[in-house]
Amino acid sequence: MFAPEGYINISEILNRLTSFSQGYAAAYDWVDHTDKSPNSDFSRHVELMNAWMLCRIFDLHEVFLSSPSGTIVRAVGMLLWHEDDLSRWMFPNNLKQPSPISDIFSRGVNSPTEHPLNRFRFVDVLTGTVAIEGRENALRSFQIEADEDLFQQTRVASQFDCWAVCIHSGALKHADIGYQSLVFPDLYDDLELTSFADGVSRGRPRKVDGALAAYKSRFPKGKGALTWPEVAIKIEEITGIPISHETLARAVNSDKKHDKTGERSGEST
Repeated sequence: MFAPEGYINISEILNRLTSFSQGYAAAYDWVDHTDKSPNSDFSRHVELMNAWMLCRIFDLHEVFLSSPSGTIVRAVGMLLWHEDDLSRWMFPNNLKQPSPISDIFSRGVNSPTEHPLNRFRFVDVLTGTVAIEGRENALRSFQIEADEDLFQQTRVASQFDCWAVCIHSGALKHADIGYQSLVFPDLYDDLELTSFADGVSRGRPRKVDGALAAYKSRFPKGKGALTWPEVAIKIEEITGIPISHETLARAVNSDKKHDKTGERSGEST
């Protein structure tokens, strides 16, 4: 809802991440992206991925609380806790296949506290604030699930009720390509220096590595009948970074050659 100068409220981050999550979900054949009803696979996939990305941001970056008067403190520990601790796992390609996050997806959303974005213990990510007052039912539900007594945690968190939850704007490396650089900071580094046999050090864009990883994840058996321009569009939907189909094709073909060379080397040892 608000943030001091030099900071970004997490509600704004959430809004920016949603388009990325929608593109990611729409890229998969098992998701009907035309059905956007609240309980559809598409909507639930987007919400769960949004929650997962926010958990990663909380885990990877310093998070700050700002009072309406401008007092700023750093948030730590259980104040940012998500009841499913989503950042422990990588997000799976197919939520219909068994995995810890798929188990969360399969339990459905039969009550408000089962919605992934509602399962941050003390944070309302939609308003971007610490939220204690008026959430007694949610906290009571979390108390039943939790192993620890929430009374002391709630007492401390209540001192920051309605304070804004923010990230320092300096953590956003690439505002021009979207806030997913907060989620995958290594992927969005400008250059990765690689040493070659000739002793020359050259720059390789990290986005190529990210696109290659997305390709392997999305097309583990190859691209099939799709053209490279079609594949490049699907990879951009996943990573949020434009990449030319020529660059993508070269990266994939080079990686295949490298794998074959490695196999031959392994056979000769």
